[in-house]
Amino acid sequence: MPQQPPEQLVFIPSTNNVSLEARIGVPCTSTTARKDICLILTHPYGKLGGNLQNNVVEALRHSFSKEFITVRFNFRGVGQSTGRGSFSGSGEVDDLASVCKYVKARVDLNPKYFVLVGYSYGTIPVCALSSELEGCIGVVAISFPASVMWFLTMGNGNKYIDALRACPQSTPKLLIMGDCDNFTGIKAFQQFADTVPERKKIEIVDGMDHFWFDREDALVECIRKWLRSEKVVPEKTKGTPLPPLGHVRNAQPPMTTLRAAKSVDSLHASSGNVNQVCKVSKTQSDVMESSDTLKESCDLS
Repeated sequence: MPQQPPEQLVFIPSTNNVSLEARIGVPCTSTTARKDICLILTHPYGKLGGNLQNNVVEALRHSFSKEFITVRFNFRGVGQSTGRGSFSGSGEVDDLASVCKYVKARVDLNPKYFVLVGYSYGTIPVCALSSELEGCIGVVAISFPASVMWFLTMGNGNKYIDALRACPQSTPKLLIMGDCDNFTGIKAFQQFADTVPERKKIEIVDGMDHFWFDREDALVECIRKWLRSEKVVPEKTKGTPLPPLGHVRNAQPPMTTLRAAKSVDSLHASSGNVNQVCKVSKTQSDVMESSDTLKESCDLS
């Protein structure tokens, strides 16, 4: 069995002089590893405690990092990322674009393909970038917050959904939610999903709420089946030149000099020199309590 690869901690420049905390995992060399494919994982709403250590993000990283390059990062204003979270979502879209551009520009990474995997609030930037990112071969939206988009984007949600609708039909899309989601009802989710053009697959998981506590394995398996059934991962090729990333919004170019990338393990060992990272919520009740304000203000039908 391939070993779990260590992660590098790096800080990536984004717009408005923001620096993004990110962790990059590169699979060890094996017959199953695909270092030409990068999974970008985005986390839930930072203002309610979402960060790169979220249970869903951690589960996806742990499960897929032996096969693909994985990148998880904190949006602006979360953890060690600087700046403030935007109320419209535009800043977070810039953050995702900056991360993709950075990964593509690194000579030791330089993936040919991207799979964008967003969870909860993180699906909003993923949708926004899905039709613009060259090399995007798949889009996964987990627990898309259809009923509360107006709250999370200050009424700008339609432009992000329109971007997903403009995604090429050749790009497979996976839309997953639980039938007991705390923020979005089945009707609202189905209305959203119906507007997304083919090629798409819709998965509604019985008895699952928004948070996926203790059901992360089922979520991972759902994504694995989709990757296989839709043949998202292209066959390996040799000697094929890598295409340019192309124009990705107005993200700034990567800095030539970043803080030294170290393994997360070594950073933990020298924790006196590293700012404390946001702690992940440990129990479902903690997350539920922190989200009461949002739930009370939203129509979940």
